[in-house]
Amino acid sequence: GSTIATSGGNITLGNVTALQEFTDSSFADITGSSVSYVPPSGTTQVIYTFQFRASSDNTNNDGIMSCNFLIDGTEATDARIVERFGNAYYDKVVTFTWGINIGGSATAATGRLASWTSAKTLKMQGNEHGSGNQSQVHIVQNYGGNAVSGRPFVVKPCLGITAIGVPS
Repeated sequence: GSTIATSGGNITLGNVTALQEFTDSSFADITGSSVSYVPPSGTTQVIYTFQFRASSDNTNNDGIMSCNFLIDGTEATDARIVERFGNAYYDKVVTFTWGINIGGSATAATGRLASWTSAKTLKMQGNEHGSGNQSQVHIVQNYGGNAVSGRPFVVKPCLGITAIGVPS
C-alpha cells in the first residue's frame, strides 16, 4: 500500500491484507507482485525482486505452486519457477529475482526489451499443480507453538526494483 517517488514518477504498491489461495484451473496474479514502472533514461537492466511467503493449504497432500513472470502481459518463459512445500501446512519464504536487459533485440523468453521509455507492468502469477497439491501465499502456518493465539497470520510481501546502468 506504499507510494514511492522515483525519477520516472510515483510507484504505488498493492496492499496485501489477506492470504491468497490458488487453483489448478488457471494462473492468477499474485497479490502485491504488480508494479507499473518506467526506468530512468540510460538504464541497461532492471532487476525485479519479489519476496513472499508460500505454503501448502491441504492437510493431506504436498503443496506444489507454479509461478510465471510477466512484462506488460508477455510471459518471460525462462523465468518460470516451481515451488514444492513438503508436508501439509509447510511454509517457506520464496524470493524471485529476474533481470530485464534493455537494448539489442527483444527476446520474449528472457524478457529482454529493445527499449523501455514508457511504463510497463511487471508482475507474477501463480497456480497450484493439482487439486491434491493446494497452495497459498502471504500466510505463515506454523509460528511459535500450538498455544500461540492468532495463527496462522498474514505476511506482507516485499517488492523491489533496481535500475542499473544509469549514468551519474
